[in-house]
Amino acid sequence: MKKVSQPYKRPNHNGIWLRWFENGRKIRKSFPTKEIALAFRKEKFLELNSDIFSHKFTQPEILFSQVKEEYLKQFDLKGLSKESKAIAERAIERFEDIIKVKRMADINQRRVDRFIQSRIDAMGSNYSVNKDIARFKTFINWLVRRNYFFGKLDISLMKTKPVIRKALKDDEIRQILKACPSLAWIVRILFYLVTGLRKNDLESLCVSHINLESSEGDTTSIKTGKVYIDRPLPTALLPTLKKYIKSLDKNNPKLFQDKNVRKFWERIRNEAGLPTTCTIQKLRVTHNTILQKIGSVWAAQRSLEHSDKRVNEKFYTDLEALMFWKIQQLNPLVRKLLRK
Repeated sequence: MKKVSQPYKRPNHNGIWLRWFENGRKIRKSFPTKEIALAFRKEKFLELNSDIFSHKFTQPEILFSQVKEEYLKQFDLKGLSKESKAIAERAIERFEDIIKVKRMADINQRRVDRFIQSRIDAMGSNYSVNKDIARFKTFINWLVRRNYFFGKLDISLMKTKPVIRKALKDDEIRQILKACPSLAWIVRILFYLVTGLRKNDLESLCVSHINLESSEGDTTSIKTGKVYIDRPLPTALLPTLKKYIKSLDKNNPKLFQDKNVRKFWERIRNEAGLPTTCTIQKLRVTHNTILQKIGSVWAAQRSLEHSDKRVNEKFYTDLEALMFWKIQQLNPLVRKLLRK
């Protein structure tokens, strides 16, 4: 248990003083009267030992359900997607159900540790556990900013194994295109490669979203609610795209009007001789890796619409292929040095 000294006077210094250790540092603070020093000492003692005395310095009469409702309302006020709000709501409800929290005073370190342990037991992947921990940590930080919680909780993410992503090679992409049963699937695969869109976002595209004159398209992320107006498309795709759009049913606004995407993808993958681990998401990884080769990290992040470039690097980049390509850029320098 961390302690705060009794009020004392320092030689050659005015006022009443207190001292305590916080984050490994010795801290002193002066007060005009002993009464003020004693009041501060009580608050500081409870703060330093929040894992034990959290119920004594939080606001015990505030119901957890009221705070949860206010927190979820922020998603609407900030214009975030309904899916983001639903994900956050599920994470908070898990904590509420597992810990049986009713009031803000019920939140302490022991209960948080029990919640994390329950998620570890229930989930098979540390990455899945970390998602719940990160969402709960965001909620706690919001409580602190709103002065609903004054304690200090130790919430850390679990260690995870490095994620190894592999981009498709040129020959593999050719085999996939060769195995496509229709022009619709050829265009779909090319769209995955040049836009990096998620499956649901691509399937929700309409013909009206594509501007053939300017070689651009408007896309919306169902997961995050982000809208990318005038997303650039390569001009080399336009002849095939124009031919495909002319063949579509005019009464159907969808750009891709066929169904059973997963079934056809599995058939294409098998005919191309690719392993079952090759999912549609691998086309998104390929798009991100190529953009970083010929463009920049910023361009790849912008295209995949991630707010944090670390997500791009960790989950959507074939680092080995990218490093190999960058090293090959040293070939002109090596040839120049060898000539001398």
